Order: sequence, then structure tokens, then C-alpha cells
Amino acid sequence: MSDPDKRPITILAVEDNTLLRAAIVTELEEVGFRVIEAVQGEDAVAALERHADIDVLFTDIRLPGEIDGWEIARRFRELHPERPIIYASAYAPGADRRVSDSLFFPKPYRPSQVIRAIERLAASKEA
Repeated sequence: MSDPDKRPITILAVEDNTLLRAAIVTELEEVGFRVIEAVQGEDAVAALERHADIDVLFTDIRLPGEIDGWEIARRFRELHPERPIIYASAYAPGADRRVSDSLFFPKPYRPSQVIRAIERLAASKEA
């Protein structure tokens, strides 16, 4: 992350809880990640269509609207088969819907855990 010539990792953070979203976005930005925020599934899908440079999807599963985190991840994986996906949820029925090679964090999680996972995943993609 300290290389000034390198583009920062871009994360799409999808979370409907305002306080939780603000907290994780702040933590991610403080360590140098670029964050695109979405509140519901439809917003996230629109962001996927607008931003081809999203490196990591970090999504809640239960969201308002018609599109849940499972579907956002499926669409992200279609667009970017090798890019990391991290789910977070306090209640996640349908865990069998997880896309392959994804991570899951039960809520409440520590932002530092998420940051370490993103850094590890990004490093493994560069290797």
C-alpha cells in the first residue's frame, strides 16, 4: 500500500446499516484503500456497472431492495472471476450460495480483521 506509483485497492462496500458502513469505510480509507459505498443491492449493481476498477467486493448479505449480497457477489464474480469477495452478516441463511474462494465474517467483526483479509487477498492476486 505504500508504493506511491501504485493505484490504491478499490473496494465496493455494501452495507445498509449507516453506522456500521461509516465505521468500516473510515477504517478502510485510513489504511489507504479507495472505497465505493452502496446501501442496497441495486446501488451495488449500478456501481459494478460504472466502476470496472473494483478490486474487492465487501458485502452484507441481507439488504433492502430486491438484490441481496448473494446476488451482488454472483454478478461481481461474473464480471471479475479472479477478484476477492468478502461477505459479512449477522444472519446468513443460504451459505451454500457463497461463490467459490470467498470469505465470510460473522457480525460483529473487527475492521482490522477485514483489512488484514483484504491485504492478504490482494497480495495473493499480485503473486
